[in-house]
Amino acid sequence: MSSVLLPLPHRRLWAILGFMLVGAVIVSSLIPGGGRLAMAGADKVGHAFAYLVLMVWFAGIYPRRTWPWLAIALLSLGLILEVLQGAMHVQRIADPRDMLANTAGVGIGIALAFAGAASWAQRLETWFARR
Repeated sequence: MSSVLLPLPHRRLWAILGFMLVGAVIVSSLIPGGGRLAMAGADKVGHAFAYLVLMVWFAGIYPRRTWPWLAIALLSLGLILEVLQGAMHVQRIADPRDMLANTAGVGIGIALAFAGAASWAQRLETWFARR
């Protein structure tokens, strides 16, 4: 994928849906009590998966040259949410391991994006055009 914006007729829709995903991460991170996952480590896997999905999602609709900025934005979001969780004092705690999981998710996401996963939007747009 080049760093030139590919023709995506539904780019605005993909961006809106992506920001809705960001909103879901924010809400699920700050909701009091935030349902603890029963299996040990599942919380960290959830963090990594959420940030991996966000990285691949946005990499699919924005040019490659913006990916480092996307990664920084997502990591900043994770850090801000951890600080807010620590400040909440309502069944939430700041956990540095969550930030490590977020970072792993962004790292794996950007690696997958470079490996071709970032073409998801282009492939979907092509599929829609054929229907």
